Amino acid sequence: MNGKGAISLVLEAYESTQNGCDAMSGMLDHLPQGRYVALSVRDEGPGIAPEHLDRIFEPFFTTKPADKGTGLGLSVVHGIMARHAGAVRVSSTLGKGACFILVLPVKGAEGVTSSIPSDGKAQTAPE
Repeated sequence: MNGKGAISLVLEAYESTQNGCDAMSGMLDHLPQGRYVALSVRDEGPGIAPEHLDRIFEPFFTTKPADKGTGLGLSVVHGIMARHAGAVRVSSTLGKGACFILVLPVKGAEGVTSSIPSDGKAQTAPE
């Protein structure tokens, strides 16, 4: 981006059903049925290399030099989303940017419950 470019934010509402067949179905299929909001954050940056996409949510994974970051940011995001019965996904094209989609249940929506077990430890949803 070289200090220039754009970041787009989009907030949408979705309904997760057993027979969903829209673009969000693949993302919502492991979540309980119910109503969700999705926040999409898209940038025009350099994108994420395909070989890194499967690892970006791992704790301490980073492509930066040792003194430039810990690699904890996206693993923290993943944990927060799981603790709130949500999900996060990413898509990216080198040279064209990345898009992160964060999905959270609508408070009080039927069929949606917290994913925090009684011991307080978060459980991640299968991908």
